[in-house]
Amino acid sequence: MPEYCTCGTQLVEGARFCHKCGRPTSGEPEILVEAPRIILAPPIAAAPGDSAVSFANPTVLRIAFAAASLSILLDSLILLLFILWSMVAGYVAVWMYRKRTGQTLSVSGGAKLGWITGVLTFAIGTVLLTTGAVVSGGKWMDEFHKLMVQQVTTTWAHDPNYQQALRTLEDPATFATVIFFTMFFFFLVLSLASVAGGALGARFSNKE
Repeated sequence: MPEYCTCGTQLVEGARFCHKCGRPTSGEPEILVEAPRIILAPPIAAAPGDSAVSFANPTVLRIAFAAASLSILLDSLILLLFILWSMVAGYVAVWMYRKRTGQTLSVSGGAKLGWITGVLTFAIGTVLLTTGAVVSGGKWMDEFHKLMVQQVTTTWAHDPNYQQALRTLEDPATFATVIFFTMFFFFLVLSLASVAGGALGARFSNKE
């Protein structure tokens, strides 16, 4: 047995391995321990059409605009079902996208297309309402104000502060704030409903 290991360390008498580097001292085969291999699961790939869904894509805008116009048309027939119509618009937008481009969308891609459709639905509806208010010479605003007064009367007529609530509603600044929050509420509802419709459209269209 050599006195020194090849690494230069003085060996202990009778040692079979170097206490510093672990190399065998008597010609015994060196034991190699292979580190376990870690296999990572492949990342979930996005559907082919997801990257193209944006406001910068003219095809996406045309499809979303067509679906949003359908939603506005259905709203004009039965306004009380506007949430359902928004979901239908998101679903139809995904279906039209697949038919037009031949590409599928993931659930997140469908939700994004539905969101774009919801934004355009709100934008088209806002333009139409504003145009109607201007053309009618403010009659639309008067009708909305009467509706708000009627709603307050129905809900708070028994309350001692009922008259104060009516006077507050007569204030132009307060009325403008009510309109703002009403529009914001409709924006959220239309967007979320369209997102849900788009996600459902992508989920079920991929099974076809």
